[in-house]
Amino acid sequence: MCAKSAFHINNETINIWSHLLGFIYFTYQQYYTNYIVLPSVGSHKADHFVFTLSIFGMQMCMLLSASYHTFGCTSIEMRQKWLKMDIFGISAGLLGMYLNGIYTAFFCFQDHLTSYIYILLGIFVCLCTDSARFL
Repeated sequence: MCAKSAFHINNETINIWSHLLGFIYFTYQQYYTNYIVLPSVGSHKADHFVFTLSIFGMQMCMLLSASYHTFGCTSIEMRQKWLKMDIFGISAGLLGMYLNGIYTAFFCFQDHLTSYIYILLGIFVCLCTDSARFL
């Protein structure tokens, strides 16, 4: 029933479709970046890894947000659970963009790059281990 509501005009239609189109766009960007752009410039495996994680974070953000707006109408409890997943997706998108920013900003300074990435991953692990009560 909820999935059918995406094809009817209601107060969530724009939210659902804007996020689904965003997901499709970032899926295309994932392919384009990894199979066309990065190979054409002779990139390293680390470049593929960072850009894949960055774009995957945005895909998660878009897909979980579209799911929240689609399936949040079933009950108050389900809406709260989908809201938490939506917030997790937003966090994943921000984390991916932050990782991309660190990687490109400190590309020429490998010591700083390594330090910042390890700090970022450490914070992420701490938040994930503490998020059981949140999710």
